[in-house]
Amino acid sequence: MISYIVDRIEEHLIVLVDKKTYKVVIKKDKELPKVVPGDVVYYNKKENKYTVNEKERAQRLKNIRAKFNSIWNDNAFTLIELLAVIIILGILMLIAIPSVTNYINNSRKNSYVSTIDQIIKGTIAKVNSGDLNMFDTDTTYYVPCTCIKLENGEAKSPYGKFDPAYVVVTFDGTNYNYYFTGKDVQNMGVPVLTSADILSKESIVANVDAIDTTVGIEGTSNVYVFSDECNGEGEIGPAGTTVSGGSTPGGSGSSGSTAKYLCKRASTLHTETCARTDTNGCGGKYSQGNTISYGNLGTKGSDPVRGDAYDCDVNNDGKFDSNTERFYYITSRDNKAVLIYYSNISNGETSFTDQYAYATKQSAINAGYTCTNSYGCNDYGPLVAYEQLPSNTLWKNTKIIKPGTRGIYRFNDEFITNFDYKNKVARFPTKNDIIDACNFSGFNMTKGSFDNCNFLLEAIKTYSNNSQPEYANGYLLENPYYTYNSESYVILTNGYWRGMDYRSTDFPYGVRPVVETLLSDIEK
Repeated sequence: MISYIVDRIEEHLIVLVDKKTYKVVIKKDKELPKVVPGDVVYYNKKENKYTVNEKERAQRLKNIRAKFNSIWNDNAFTLIELLAVIIILGILMLIAIPSVTNYINNSRKNSYVSTIDQIIKGTIAKVNSGDLNMFDTDTTYYVPCTCIKLENGEAKSPYGKFDPAYVVVTFDGTNYNYYFTGKDVQNMGVPVLTSADILSKESIVANVDAIDTTVGIEGTSNVYVFSDECNGEGEIGPAGTTVSGGSTPGGSGSSGSTAKYLCKRASTLHTETCARTDTNGCGGKYSQGNTISYGNLGTKGSDPVRGDAYDCDVNNDGKFDSNTERFYYITSRDNKAVLIYYSNISNGETSFTDQYAYATKQSAINAGYTCTNSYGCNDYGPLVAYEQLPSNTLWKNTKIIKPGTRGIYRFNDEFITNFDYKNKVARFPTKNDIIDACNFSGFNMTKGSFDNCNFLLEAIKTYSNNSQPEYANGYLLENPYYTYNSESYVILTNGYWRGMDYRSTDFPYGVRPVVETLLSDIEK
């Protein structure tokens, strides 16, 4: 009898290996009873029959089970061990989950701050390019994030779209200051106006209910909210009053002008008839009965030239009144247009007769200065007369650039002091303004010298009958006299003189406003 071991079974063939000679024998599966690899098969030559050693198969299976049980008994976990592992895993999860959550939240907040930084930089670029005009030092400007386009598309936070959010800007006369406030659709955001310099991930908080657009920063009296597209349309109102522009949030407010320009070219000129009866007439060019036209109509579509007449919507009502809002272009400096009003004013309103001192002794003392000259002191600027200039509550168009703090120079260009115009939106004309307006080569005061720049002489006692009291004799300049601190310069029209002269600082003359705005804000 020959014994074999079943090596393997392939399809319908069974591979047997002789236990002694290791000779391989291949049989068809139908020639053998059911076998599995590892079985011992015997061959009886006499009977020519293969049989399986069932006892050996049983023992082999028993040995396999014993081995398996031995392995399981030696390596299995007890219930206590399993509970310990579960407890340890739970503790690790308690430690890890908050850490992971904090990491994710901090990453999102850092991304939030990075997005805000990009939005602020986009706003700065718009301000520097002149797309956003913000020159009123008494106004806080709200710029919606919707009008700032980033390189990667619409500005939005890591939590979703902003709803709403603003870059908030103030102007101190020299520099711009930038802040941020806003939230997104998940109510994550910065509820309190926060300076761009100190904005951090700690500024981002949850559950922000609403954004207040009524806050005036640094004591500003007004707030202005740009429309969603920053196209210059918006609404302005006093700080503490909700205002809105476009579809930005808010309630009632004072409507602002939606005009593209502050000043439009005039279509007609102001005129006057020379009524002087003295031998000098109306300067060197006009005599009694002549019609005098003030300024030029200019050429529409061309750059402005000195004397061009403009109607400026200074009160921001959307109208360009040719009677009460007439200005004359003088020159441009640093891309800003300089224009002079057609009339003197009193308390910010048109006035042909009211006159005021440049400064008095008492005004200097009241301001905390030392003044010993009884005729007044010009060393500290126009302390009395400047009060008559219009403030931003009267001339509230935000395209007007407030004078802020300016250097005051004597007539010989000697600096004497810095003067704060505070909430005024206009300043006094200067010697250099007059020289530019008339194209003088320097100081000029001869008969008829102002005939070619007569727009400087409108509504003062120039061409009217000298006995008529309805017009003031002239108006003050910003420049004090260069020798004595008790005298200041004026545009003087006494008699035939039509020019600049100096008078006692406490002697009254008219107050005539000069405004500045971007060249792009006046119509060509």
